[in-house]
Amino acid sequence: MTYINNLYTKDIIINDCLKLVFSNTESYPLLSEQNIIFIAGFTGSGKSTLIRRLVQNLNCFSEIPERRFITLKGIIEPFVSYFNLKCDFNKRQDRIDIVKNYKKNIPEGIVFVLRHIRVIKDLPKGFIFDGIRGDEELKIVLETFKKAQIIILNASKETRLNRIVERKDTYDQINIAPTDTASKIIENDHKLHGNLNKSNSKRVININTEEMDQDEVFLTAYNWILNNNNNNNNCT
Repeated sequence: MTYINNLYTKDIIINDCLKLVFSNTESYPLLSEQNIIFIAGFTGSGKSTLIRRLVQNLNCFSEIPERRFITLKGIIEPFVSYFNLKCDFNKRQDRIDIVKNYKKNIPEGIVFVLRHIRVIKDLPKGFIFDGIRGDEELKIVLETFKKAQIIILNASKETRLNRIVERKDTYDQINIAPTDTASKIIENDHKLHGNLNKSNSKRVININTEEMDQDEVFLTAYNWILNNNNNNNNCT
């Protein structure tokens, strides 16, 4: 049996609409064949704020559970179970270490998981997913998800650091001073995912979130989505 067969011995329910499937016998449509808006950017770039506004205003789009949850269900839990490991599922460093080891055998990481998810009911007009990180993930998404649109959010390291300190997410804490914690998070993001540069693809929009307020970021993204989707009268 292959490494993947050993790791994924059964289907994994993501939610009441999505299921991670590695059997070719399933007839449900693949998530990779659907319209998906991917929000790309590193920690502190403004993804969560934008996602919240988009979900509230794009009624015909369904939100895929955030990256943290998909990583847990599709990567960490199968890996921990197969190798019989101990893991603090809420500790960032434990999760990072597992993902690093997972990607030694499955370099696509979370995109590999997304490619094997099927839509098991209530097919909406499209989906929204937070988030994609790094040029390699962006490249794979553009190649694999033919209907994907990607919104890249950029902000300077200093701006991202300040945002991470201010948000006080318990998931971010690693028992050191807040500023040092934020710096470590930013460092780990780049070590694990590489850089995320601007893209010239027609399916990508680049937004610098420190040059706009939250309303401007939302309206820029929202109008771009509407302009790139047909029959949007039922989408607002």
